Amino acid sequence: MRCVVLFMVSCLLLFLLINQCKEVEAQKWKPCFVKDVFPGKCEHDVNAKKRCKEDIAKNEKLPRPFECDCQTFDRGRVCYCTKCLA
Repeated sequence: MRCVVLFMVSCLLLFLLINQCKEVEAQKWKPCFVKDVFPGKCEHDVNAKKRCKEDIAKNEKLPRPFECDCQTFDRGRVCYCTKCLA
């Protein structure tokens, strides 16, 4: 009987710990939509998303990007970010 109670308490503590970690991680970024056009292309560039983050971060008027994507268009590449640092 003592083992069952100990097991249930352990499960409860683990559950609370996991939920707290998710809450802390969720506070690191917030949803946003930032879009800008830059020269160059995205295709065949493994660092395209990283370059987008760096290029958008250079503009101090825009929020700091956390997660970005890149698309190539006629006039260059369009970088858009959907998550920004809080």
